[in-house]
Amino acid sequence: MVGLPRPQHPCSSQEGLEALRLKPPMSTNGGTGYPWIVHAMPTPEVARPAPSGVLYPYIAANRTPIPFDLRKNPRRARQQEFLQHHHYSLFSQPVREMRLVCKDFPWPIEIKDEWILCGTVWQRIYDTLQEYITDSEWAIASHERRGKIYRAVRWREAETGNRNMKPRRIDWLGEKTIFAGLLKDEAFVQEIAMPGHQESMDTWIIKLSRR
Repeated sequence: MVGLPRPQHPCSSQEGLEALRLKPPMSTNGGTGYPWIVHAMPTPEVARPAPSGVLYPYIAANRTPIPFDLRKNPRRARQQEFLQHHHYSLFSQPVREMRLVCKDFPWPIEIKDEWILCGTVWQRIYDTLQEYITDSEWAIASHERRGKIYRAVRWREAETGNRNMKPRRIDWLGEKTIFAGLLKDEAFVQEIAMPGHQESMDTWIIKLSRR
């Protein structure tokens, strides 16, 4: 079976980059916007095993990332931006697996066996941080970290009107809950690598900023 031809990513040429600066991608439900959307992905047989090319500019830390507040589901909190960009591939070459890590929290995020779009990354980070903090994670948290968690839980209680809420991973971050893009940092990846383990997936760093 012959796969679909590889579509043109808006970042794969200087002309595409200039177009993005002047006119952000539009929703494709009316037939407009850039062509690299999910239905145009190649079959797995012709896809590359690791990211290649340019990172989508609205998710790249060194470009113009959309600053999602990870305390809230990006599908609802910033619905317009999410719907405008979520269907675009993360890279200018389609990929089906990657690993995300962050200097501000200890939980790696692995995405496998699916085409990785911008919306995939935003939603997976949010979902990961909505999980509850475990007893063992609480045990290793410093006194300062626990103070940040307590304050974050109190904020959620005030926001929702609920009381006695259990700490979640998002509370671990304190005030540093704004998604500020993805970046490469091979030194950090090597620093956190377990001895004797060879990481096979391409790893990117989640950058966060204070709200």
